[in-house]
Amino acid sequence: MTAPLRLACIDSEAPPLFHLADPVAGRRGYEPAIGELVAAELGRPLEWVYLPWAEMIPAVRRGDADAVLCGQGV
Repeated sequence: MTAPLRLACIDSEAPPLFHLADPVAGRRGYEPAIGELVAAELGRPLEWVYLPWAEMIPAVRRGDADAVLCGQGV
């Protein structure tokens, strides 16, 4: 079984980047679509790790998420 690609994000409303997670449709918006494409290219299922803003980068450092995909500047 392939390990999921775990992407950290907040559960918030910030269109067009992202919308609140919908229990049926999941996460929607530009960034969720990018996350789905990256996971598909890697051949891994996608898992969103919902965290407060200040906890996203520490979660990656701890290994609780693989990357942040949530309004982060390059």
